[in-house]
Amino acid sequence: MTIVWTVATVAALVALYFDRRIFSFCAVPSAVGALVLSFFVDPLWQILSFIFIYVIFFIPICIYLKPFAHEGGRYGDVVGETCVVTVELDNFAGRGQVRVKGQIWAARSVADEDVYDVGEVLHIVAIDGVRLVCRK
Repeated sequence: MTIVWTVATVAALVALYFDRRIFSFCAVPSAVGALVLSFFVDPLWQILSFIFIYVIFFIPICIYLKPFAHEGGRYGDVVGETCVVTVELDNFAGRGQVRVKGQIWAARSVADEDVYDVGEVLHIVAIDGVRLVCRK
């Protein structure tokens, strides 16, 4: 019985590693469910069913969904992009908003003395907390 648990643990760790590297934790709920159920049924059948479901269902679904996984959700994705000023950027007044990839972000300019009017196109050079740092 211990050899089956060792194989189950190794299989779960390998699946978790590849899932994180390739599919962004798409199959983690299945892995957790398989491990929990393995306490109640024969672990060998549980391992085999997990591998079958993982290969047949989750891998193709994750490959299909991967391009949509982090659309607009990762902060680093906007650095280097261009944005349009929607609310005047003025560091001294403490206001400014820009639109990038269809989302509105709080923003500030690189230099405190720079003021940008609505409609100007800027480049995002960094992220400072929750604000984008922009320049012409």
